[in-house]
This record gives sequence, C-alpha cells and structure tokens, in this order.
Amino acid sequence: MVVISLTGVRAYGEIEYWLSVLKVFTIMMFIVCGILVDTGAISGLTYGSKSRSYGGTPFIGGFLPLLRPLTQSVTPIVFFALFVTGRTLTGSRFPPISTRVNKT
Repeated sequence: MVVISLTGVRAYGEIEYWLSVLKVFTIMMFIVCGILVDTGAISGLTYGSKSRSYGGTPFIGGFLPLLRPLTQSVTPIVFFALFVTGRTLTGSRFPPISTRVNKT
C-alpha cells in the first residue's frame, strides 16, 4: 500500500480502477459458483429447496422464522434513528422551526 501511495496520482487512479474491476469480477464469480453449487452442477448434490423443507412444509418452523432476522435487524435501526431525532429536537432551542424544511 505504501508503494501504491508513493506513485503519482495517475498511477494510483489506474491501480484503484483495476483493483475495483477485480473486486466486481470476484463477487460475480462467487454468485455464479453459489448458483452452480445449489443446482448441483459442480458436486452432483443438490442443495435446493429439498434441504430447506421438513415433513411437507416449505419452511422449517413455518414462515415466521424467515421474518425474525429481518425484524431483529431493522427494529434497533429504527429505534436508534428515532432516538437521535428526538435528542436533536430536545437539544434545539426552537424544535418546530429547526425541523422545518426550507422550500426554495
């Protein structure tokens, strides 16, 4: 990294560009390999919906366990956003005027 930083701005930009192209290509390859493994094209074993069902039900434990991680990750974010907004409003001298959107 030090060697890259010591080069000129043009070389730094070129290196950064090619490394970002490499990163995008790598992510695309991970997605393709994941699809190939799930469909059984690589190992011959299929890991599709067969492994995600149990006893005739499409999801183990019903549909609710699929929503649990979503609600557990979104709820703290919403709470924090409301908390920060509330703290900002209580810290300002004139809350209704401070939160008004300027329409210009």
